Amino acid sequence: MLQPPALRPSVILLDEPELGLHPYAIAILASLVKQASVDTQIVISTQSSLLLDEFRPEDVLVADRVDGATELRGLDAGRLADSPNFAPSKRVQALVAGYQKPWMGTLAALAVGLDAMRVACPHFGRWLNRLEQSPGAAAHAAT
Repeated sequence: MLQPPALRPSVILLDEPELGLHPYAIAILASLVKQASVDTQIVISTQSSLLLDEFRPEDVLVADRVDGATELRGLDAGRLADSPNFAPSKRVQALVAGYQKPWMGTLAALAVGLDAMRVACPHFGRWLNRLEQSPGAAAHAAT
């Protein structure tokens, strides 16, 4: 993606390019993709919410299997921003009066408690379980 546009292919396909990257490196990757996409068609497949967070909803297509066929659809930005099913911060706002994203995340977690957050947001709960079961977490807990 850092090649001059004249030397790049017309299309670049990337399959889960975020794997193994530090979260900060994911932001850098997204920046490179955005720069290259001005002159080159970029197609990325990912399951990473961190990578998706770097793009506008209108830049994202979701692939679903429907009746044995693949269907592509765009993301509905209003649905993402307003739905408690798609916006975890909406769940936090319902639990903590005056919550302001992103400034108060740590304070909200302390006020609400992780157990309540796990119940209110199953996706967060699954992520936290994976984090707690990682080898690094076990080593950190032992110190």
